[in-house]
Amino acid sequence: MSQFEMQIRAIARQYEILSKGDGQKANVVAEAILRCVENGYWQPNDKMPAELSLAKALPVSLGTIQAAYRMLTAEGVVARRRKDGTRLTSQVDVNSLNWHLRFSDMETGASLTCRSTVFSITKTHDSGGWSKFLPDVAEFTCIARRWSIGERFQVLSRLYISAEFYEPLAELGMNALNDISLRAVFSDTLRIPTLRATHSISFRPPTEEEVAVLAVMTDRPLMVLEACGYTYRDQPFSYQVFSMPTELRNVRLMV
Repeated sequence: MSQFEMQIRAIARQYEILSKGDGQKANVVAEAILRCVENGYWQPNDKMPAELSLAKALPVSLGTIQAAYRMLTAEGVVARRRKDGTRLTSQVDVNSLNWHLRFSDMETGASLTCRSTVFSITKTHDSGGWSKFLPDVAEFTCIARRWSIGERFQVLSRLYISAEFYEPLAELGMNALNDISLRAVFSDTLRIPTLRATHSISFRPPTEEEVAVLAVMTDRPLMVLEACGYTYRDQPFSYQVFSMPTELRNVRLMV
């Protein structure tokens, strides 16, 4: 599945949920799109779905889609230009919506962009903090990502959930998961929302991979952020570990 198809499907799911209440269809479509924006399906300046594509995916007319986009344009959420389509504006601070990785410039206070690239989706029997957090899971799905933080430094992360979810995530493919909130993907694709998370920070020497990817010194410790996600009935669901340089170049980490 392409990232575009996943975005369309997410909007359709939000529309299905919202359309059960009262409200004009154009308002419901606009709110469905806005919720998906808030869930991290697009980054600033990313192209939004075309009007015809949305009209085919939703049980509404093309005019309704156009009216919804006009509302979002008036609110400054999207910008529409001839021959360039509809794009998410920089007015929407999607990075402030991140649960785990949020950075700001210490001088200006502005949020820094957090762009992610998935470089592997694998199954593993390895043990670690994830196996302690999810003791009933024997085999795990591991999603490894590389992050660019405001084009200033890199972060590595690995997310672990049960291997029972490997197939639907592998079917989506690595490219479809780039720059997208996995929390939203789990909720919309697996139907398992992350309702809360806990965090802990520690320090340790870097591995060879981290030295190569993060461009850090072997004698400098790494900051390690562990994020544990919980779903319905406060059941443990996901474990994610981020490794990052300790010298953040005038950057504040907000957890």
